[in-house]
Amino acid sequence: MNATMQSGSARSKLSLQRKFALLLHRARRFVPAFEALMLLLAIVIGVATYATLARKGVAAEPISPGAMALILIANLIPALSLLMLLGRRMAQSRAAKSPVGGRGRLHVRLAALFSLIAAVPMLLMVIFASLLFQYGVEVWYTDRARSMFQNTVTLAQQLYAERQQRIVAETEAMAQDISGILAETPIDSRP
Repeated sequence: MNATMQSGSARSKLSLQRKFALLLHRARRFVPAFEALMLLLAIVIGVATYATLARKGVAAEPISPGAMALILIANLIPALSLLMLLGRRMAQSRAAKSPVGGRGRLHVRLAALFSLIAAVPMLLMVIFASLLFQYGVEVWYTDRARSMFQNTVTLAQQLYAERQQRIVAETEAMAQDISGILAETPIDSRP
């Protein structure tokens, strides 16, 4: 009975392996189409992003952080996909030139896995940094920050005017002192 169960589980494992191999074989046919689709998608999203940002212009409202993060993600996902597919092609090319021979499926899978492992944290970090920057910059353009800047400018102007008046008063006092001394003492006298 135990031997029958083991042979049944071995058959199911073999069956799963065959199904997976068949799935990979079918997927290989679609990789070039997927590469072309990602390239086309990257170009279309890039053009749409440029059109969106160019239409906003300088005088318009700034883009919200959520929209900017969405634009960034929309541009990064096809770009990262293309980089991963390029890495896959390079791994296949290198495996084909290997002295061991074969197609190097393990090497290609490992390259794809490491590319994915590197791409996901990078994407998350870029999104987080973008949102942090957007929200940080937004603080500088709030009404509260604008009023603080205006108060600072007003204070600086008042301080400048006060110092200027003090210097003018000191200069006038020095001129009067010099004028008084010159009235008492002739210019050509010796000290």
